Amino acid sequence: MDDYERLIEIYKKSAILESVSEVLEWDQEVMMPEGALPVRTQQSATIAALGHDILTSDEMNGLLVSIEREELNSDQAANVREIERNYKRHKNVPNGLVRELQETRIRGVESWKEARKKNDFGLFLPYLRKVFALSGKVADCIDPDRHPYEVLLESYEQDISREEIKSHLTTIKEHLIPLIGRIKEQKIDDSLIAQDVAIEKQKEFNSFIARAIGYDFTRGRLDVSAHPFTSCYGRITTRYDNGWWSAISGTIHEAGHAMYEHHLPLQHFGTPLGQYCSMSVHESQSRIWENNIGKSKHFWEKFFPKLQDSYDLDVELDDFYKIINRVEPSFIRTEADELTYNLHIILRFEIELGLIEGKTDFDDLPRIWNEKFREYLGIVPPDDSFGVLQDIHWAWGNIGYFPTYTLGSMIAAQLFEAAQKDIPDLIDNIGQGKFEELRSWLNDNIWCHGKKYLTKELIRRATGKDPSPDDYLEYLENKYAGIYEL
Repeated sequence: MDDYERLIEIYKKSAILESVSEVLEWDQEVMMPEGALPVRTQQSATIAALGHDILTSDEMNGLLVSIEREELNSDQAANVREIERNYKRHKNVPNGLVRELQETRIRGVESWKEARKKNDFGLFLPYLRKVFALSGKVADCIDPDRHPYEVLLESYEQDISREEIKSHLTTIKEHLIPLIGRIKEQKIDDSLIAQDVAIEKQKEFNSFIARAIGYDFTRGRLDVSAHPFTSCYGRITTRYDNGWWSAISGTIHEAGHAMYEHHLPLQHFGTPLGQYCSMSVHESQSRIWENNIGKSKHFWEKFFPKLQDSYDLDVELDDFYKIINRVEPSFIRTEADELTYNLHIILRFEIELGLIEGKTDFDDLPRIWNEKFREYLGIVPPDDSFGVLQDIHWAWGNIGYFPTYTLGSMIAAQLFEAAQKDIPDLIDNIGQGKFEELRSWLNDNIWCHGKKYLTKELIRRATGKDPSPDDYLEYLENKYAGIYEL
């Protein structure tokens, strides 16, 4: 066995342990009884520590030094590049810190669930403080000379910097605020969304719509959780406590994530070539299906009759299309329209940046959250469950994740524009419920490459240009000018 083969053999052990940890986290969110938390905490912490030991072993270091890189092909070189990056990010992080952070995450998630249910931010506050403190320590261990947020961000997006993100978000905000201002006086009656629909009917339709766009139920499953997510090689969840449209939209979103994971090269499982490129790219796959396709009129020309019959909806397609694309500030990010959604992300990005820099006081977080909500969205959450306790991300320690949602929306529009050029009949195909060509295009341009390319090169190869807000802003302007007759 040569040095490269041995490197892959060792790395796969660490990567597969991480995938096992995903299964435990999925179980915690979907099936685990409350009384199993103490055991789950130890299980997850032990697996995280074992994976860390393997990844940062002396043998791993020796192999990275000894490998003859000039003899590697492009796939092998990409694997070594990513393995070395992971090794360098983790080598100076003490095993005890890895275990402590994982234990805090597991307990923090359960604390967040209880706090959200009881509308009591104080229950979650100690865990929130500790997650950020430990994450800051991890960032300092990785690189004490760089901004801690930049270091944490690279867990989700290593190719688009904090300053680039700030620039993209600023450009998007500067264009969207005037557009929202032109719309806000126009009201669309969305009372249809509040109509009660039996949960069993919803589950049946959501399974149908996921399967219709290409979700493979032989590789994954659709369950219920407090916050929709995708994990474990494409298992997905949705929730049914925020209205039937939210459940549909969330299901399509997560199915987009899952199709990406289902089509990562299985022969490279456990290596970087079998892993997703970045969370920005991962989010682009969910957003392209949720928004560019799932909120288009063409999509519902095919599926609206079944929805109308299943849910007993007394509304015409044209009105339904306007309802699901209405622009109106809301408290819940996952239910926000395409325009105001980005303001939710900007708010969260600014807050977590302030927290990690020590410029924002954790005790003041509910007040700061509400003030920013008033400034950006013109509304104030009625309580913390609709405010600062909205998202699970900070409980999980996903600091730096939020910006990838807007980056994903931006990249999704760019990919959809490129796909339209390469597939002349794409819009007609969507109107007929035919998605084979689009899935094939996404596979050839995104899914099959794993981590072979970084985000910018991957998107440049697919679209001919670097990730940029241009196509996204044009898409939003054209779509909402049509809906609101601007």
